[in-house]
Amino acid sequence: MNITQKLKVLWKHPLIELLKNNKGNPRTLIFMEPLWGIPYNLIAPFATLYMYTQGITDVQIGLILSVSMVVQVLFSFFGGIITDKLGRKFTTMMGDFFGWSVACVVFQS
Repeated sequence: MNITQKLKVLWKHPLIELLKNNKGNPRTLIFMEPLWGIPYNLIAPFATLYMYTQGITDVQIGLILSVSMVVQVLFSFFGGIITDKLGRKFTTMMGDFFGWSVACVVFQS
């Protein structure tokens, strides 16, 4: 199988077809997903190691991770409602503003 045939097979892959056929926001979201998903999945396993080096016990780490997951699920429900009420751009702007502000305060202490 030469390179041209391999490229034709690759071009018919379902993920490539999805990118070719999607337009607008869905296509942009597909391209943007790796920009936060890959770094998060590379850093997340080390968060527990960091907590452990700070003196947090295994039970406390489990509690912290469980509470954070429940909070994420709850806020995902409210996020859709808030976005419908306030609009996508305003919600994104406020979420980024407060998200980065809280992160900077936490990192500073």
